[in-house]
Amino acid sequence: MKNAKGKLRILICGLGSIGKKHARILRKSYKHELMALRIKDKGNDLGLPEISSWKEAKEWMPDVVFVTNPTKYHIQTAKKVAQLGAAIFLEKPIGHSMAGVAELERICLKKKSICYVAYPLRFLPVIQKTKELLKNKKILHTRAVCSSYLPSWRPGTDYRKNYSSRYQEGGGVVLDLSHEFDLMTYLIGPVKSIMGVKGRASNITVDAEDFADCLIRFENGSLANVHLNFMSQKAERYVHVDFKGGYVKSDLIANTIIFCNGTKRKILRLPCKRDNYLLKQTNYFLNHLNNPKLMNNLSEAKDLFAKIISFREKSI
Repeated sequence: MKNAKGKLRILICGLGSIGKKHARILRKSYKHELMALRIKDKGNDLGLPEISSWKEAKEWMPDVVFVTNPTKYHIQTAKKVAQLGAAIFLEKPIGHSMAGVAELERICLKKKSICYVAYPLRFLPVIQKTKELLKNKKILHTRAVCSSYLPSWRPGTDYRKNYSSRYQEGGGVVLDLSHEFDLMTYLIGPVKSIMGVKGRASNITVDAEDFADCLIRFENGSLANVHLNFMSQKAERYVHVDFKGGYVKSDLIANTIIFCNGTKRKILRLPCKRDNYLLKQTNYFLNHLNNPKLMNNLSEAKDLFAKIISFREKSI
C-alpha cells in the first residue's frame, strides 16, 4: 500500500547482476522506498539500505518484492513473500523444478498476493512489433535460435562457479534461455508439448546442458524448432515465422525485422537499450499490482513451466 506520499515499499531479494539492474532502474525512475534483503552477504555498491532476516522483512511490511536471487531459491523465497501478502515480481524461471509451485499458487490465492513471472523480452519493441505483424496470420512454421558464449556473459567472474554452469542450481540452456519458450507462447500461442534433445557439446559448463534442440507443438496445431546454446562464439538471437503468404524474421540482437507479405518486403529498425525494455516491464508490473490476471501471472505461466521442466528432466 502506498504511503501518504504515494510511495511503495519495495524489497529486493538478491543483488546479483539482474537484481542490481532492477534496483538501479527502480531508483532512477521512481521515488519508492527500496530495501535489500541480504541473508548471507552484507553491504552493496548501490548504497541500498539492507535487512538480514525475514523477521525484519515482515516488520518492514513491503508492498512489493522483487525475487532476483539464484534460481534454486526462487520458489521458497516467493512462498515467504506471498505469506507477507506482498506483490511478487518473480524473475524467470519460476524455479528449477515443479516442487513447491502448487503451494506457492495456493498461498498467493489465499493471501491475494499477485505473482508476475518476468520474461522481459516480451517488452522489446522488435517483439511487440512482431506480434502485431502476425495478428490474424495463419502460422505455418516457426524457428527460433538463441546462441551465445557463456564465459562472456559476466566479465570479471568465474563462469564455472555461477549457477548457469550447474544443473542442480537451475543452470543449463533449458532454464537459463527459457525466454525463447516464453516468446513462442507470446507470439504463436499455448504450447502443447516440448520434445527434443539436450546435452553437453563442450566443457563450458560443470554439468549442465550447453545446447538443446527442441520441437514444439502448439495447441493450434503449428510447429516450431528452437535451438539454444551457450557454447558458440557466434552470437545469434532471432525468431523466423513463416505464415500463409509470407514471413517475418526478427533479430533480437540487431533489433531489426524483415517482413515479407506477398510481393512486398520491408526492413524495420527498432533500436532499444536494455534498460528501456526492462523499465517497460517494471511499469507494466507496477501498474497492475491489483490485477490478479495480469499478463504472465503464476497461474498462467506455470503451465508452460511444467512443460519446460518435463523436457529438461526427460529429454536425452
